[in-house]
Amino acid sequence: MDMKKELLAGLMSTPKYIPGWYIYDKEGSRLNDVCLKENKNYYFHRCELNVLETHLSSMLTFDTENTVLVDMGSGNCQKTRLFIDNILQNQDKLTFYPIDISHEFLSDTCRQLSEEYAEKLEINPIATDYETGISEIRTFIYPKLILWFGSIQILEPDDQIRILQLLRSAMTERCCLIFSVDITQNREAVIKAYSGVHA
Repeated sequence: MDMKKELLAGLMSTPKYIPGWYIYDKEGSRLNDVCLKENKNYYFHRCELNVLETHLSSMLTFDTENTVLVDMGSGNCQKTRLFIDNILQNQDKLTFYPIDISHEFLSDTCRQLSEEYAEKLEINPIATDYETGISEIRTFIYPKLILWFGSIQILEPDDQIRILQLLRSAMTERCCLIFSVDITQNREAVIKAYSGVHA
């Protein structure tokens, strides 16, 4: 992705906009984590965690022994850790490909994961945009378990469809995609949730 070109396209459009991924440098990613913890109205993150903590075992009913784990927009990997923990209960090692646009934040997260899981988790970070990341994982010969939580929503609707189509092209036999989107119709809840930490 040509980031400069994408940014200029947003600023020259009507109405003007800044691409959602633009805020996710190291500091922007850190502030996003603060928002998720401190904004009591932001229900979506808590709902994702609740669903995963309650139903994760039923999502992993297939053999993961030769499956690589991919996380689109991995961030701090809070939700991904639930999958890693569950999978490593049944096997000795797991290969993990976190994809995130923030190189610095991704490096920090991978360092923490390495300290937590040591040799049990082989981490191969991909610091790039979704399209480039998908092109890279398309070459993997092993089955893939692909996670995509929440961050799909920072994309414009047309881009969501395009990226999902790209993901489908990267999914060979015995691959699985688990992702979440906010489909609430409660306007007041949405306004409160997305109006900032101090809403």
